[in-house]
Amino acid sequence: MENRALAWLASPQRLSTSATKLLNDLCNLLNDCGLQIGRANVVVRTLHPQLEMLVYTWRPTASERVAIQSTERIVGRDMHSMVGGEVERFLVAHGHGDEAMFRSSPFYAVLTSKERLRIPLRESQEEQAFPIVKDLLKLGLTDYVVLYLELPSPYSGCISFASSRAGGFSETELEALESLRPLLAMVLTHQVAQQASIAILSTYIGKDPARQVMEGNIRLGDVHRLKAVIGFIDLKDFTKTSNALEGEVLVGILGTFFNEVHEAVKAHHGEILKFMGDGAMFVFPLLEQTVEEACDAAISACALLKQRIDAINLSATGPMPIGYGVGLHLGEVLYGNIGALERLDFTVIGPAVNLTARIEGLTRALNTTLIVSADFAAQRPDLFTSAGVFELKGFEDPIEVFIPKESLTTTNPEPEDS
Repeated sequence: MENRALAWLASPQRLSTSATKLLNDLCNLLNDCGLQIGRANVVVRTLHPQLEMLVYTWRPTASERVAIQSTERIVGRDMHSMVGGEVERFLVAHGHGDEAMFRSSPFYAVLTSKERLRIPLRESQEEQAFPIVKDLLKLGLTDYVVLYLELPSPYSGCISFASSRAGGFSETELEALESLRPLLAMVLTHQVAQQASIAILSTYIGKDPARQVMEGNIRLGDVHRLKAVIGFIDLKDFTKTSNALEGEVLVGILGTFFNEVHEAVKAHHGEILKFMGDGAMFVFPLLEQTVEEACDAAISACALLKQRIDAINLSATGPMPIGYGVGLHLGEVLYGNIGALERLDFTVIGPAVNLTARIEGLTRALNTTLIVSADFAAQRPDLFTSAGVFELKGFEDPIEVFIPKESLTTTNPEPEDS
């Protein structure tokens, strides 16, 4: 087993596989060697500004799933089904490491001690120190081992294996698993660091631009095009507010506002591409949905945002009510890097972007929260009415804009994760 696993970890395959596929292939290999792995987990702490750790859980195909103990710190999860098993990946926000649930886990014990932890699973041990033992016993597993993975700073990690074989792991097998740790840590570092880098870039410039950057497709002067519903949003009276409030209070208002914008846009599968002072630009790409679906998603996001901001304002816990304006348009976004060889800035440009920004600028004059372009309104004429034709800076011809006929609502303002 040891030689087969070491040869596999040293092969070129380690460079091309994803972390999810790597874990699945490793468990399949160990099962081919007779270990009867029934569960495996990888936990990696990261340097991501929002995420504290990445967690990967492997199970054999068609095996029973165990409900993950609830935590508000799980901010994303996805399932990957492959030959021989499936891997569920969890993105866990900062603060999870302080929760009692995590501190009572074998993972915390191993990350702290950096020593191997082995738990033979017996019914008599059901009440021992680690609550996870109860779940493993329910699955019919017989042995459990957690190994520390020495990753380059600032990462740290561990990997666990649980066997369903009578008698569990032999000492020879445990030593073989130990011998895999250096190579396994090296391979996982490459995979997890790459995923963490993409996640970090996504935090700052958005998912699709981050993917393009990591693939080397965005360089100085490169321009990429994305057809989408485009949205511009900013706070009202920000200059006046910034002059009247302390800096820390102002940053708090911006943080609350941008978080609500992000949650509303994300809930309907949109993405913020760029923050600009007191405003932001977001998109609902026309990649896997129709124009009508993207427009409906943008409308529902705006309805959800209004619902959430109204709730904050009604609570009267902030220093002042949050007011904002939104402009929506349908068009093409151009994004790429501008600047100098040693100092780049990600930017979003194009006529459609400029028009969306100008449309949003009319929200004050028209005393409304939402204004859309004629192209957008044409997709849902039942919801919008003309607000008139206006001269907009930078555009030769007057532009007709539209406002909601009544307060926008949606039958599903906050959909479940898909």
